[in-house]
Amino acid sequence: MEAFFQFSAFELGLMGLCSFLGSFMSASFGFGGGLFLMLVFPYFMPITLAVPLHAFVQLASNTGRCYLLRSHIKFKPAILFGIGSLIGALIPAAFIMEMPERLLSMILVVFIMIILWLPLPPVSEKLGHKLLPGAGFASGFSGMFIGASGFFINVILRTFHWDRRDYTATAAFGMMMNHMTKIIAFMVAGVVLTPYIPFMLLMSFIGFAGTWCGRHLVLEKLSNERFYSLMKVLLSILALRLALKAFGVWV
Repeated sequence: MEAFFQFSAFELGLMGLCSFLGSFMSASFGFGGGLFLMLVFPYFMPITLAVPLHAFVQLASNTGRCYLLRSHIKFKPAILFGIGSLIGALIPAAFIMEMPERLLSMILVVFIMIILWLPLPPVSEKLGHKLLPGAGFASGFSGMFIGASGFFINVILRTFHWDRRDYTATAAFGMMMNHMTKIIAFMVAGVVLTPYIPFMLLMSFIGFAGTWCGRHLVLEKLSNERFYSLMKVLLSILALRLALKAFGVWV
């Protein structure tokens, strides 16, 4: 594994830019930034290092988003999701790596497209609360395998039709817990991250700047209707991209 000082200035600049853009995207629309950043890190480091470093940077990004939108967090659904994430993330890494990535990716894609496009009956918050621990488990489990896994909390929370600020803040808190448990799981598995503390702090600082810009320049300017329309389209694009990647069409 390469240490922080072995990254070139160009590589650090490119990853920093992507950290800013990913946080800007998540703060603006509540999702997408984690998957975007997960596409970038493996170009510069092994996937076994990219996933935990990605988790740390996303933890910082979501923590910043929680702080900026703290008055809008609905803690009960976020904590239910976080508990499920902890259980899912702590499954032994060897068992996770036995799962075919293509199968896991396609299950995720089908799940997302059904929720987004089929005329399903509305999910009440009461039922949604019951589904969130299972969604957290799936997110924690798949996150250890494919890195970014914010789809699960987003597709359930969007059915509640909250104000966009409540949605973004609660999703951020749930994913903050998700990434925290993922880091714990990697540490239990023996991954050492201390040599990369400067890198993680740099990416986190840049990511917070992206979070601030996304919140103030986009989130506050959109209506709820336009916010959810854009979110539906972008989630679909990301899901299709994941399906293409699973079959080797898009690397």
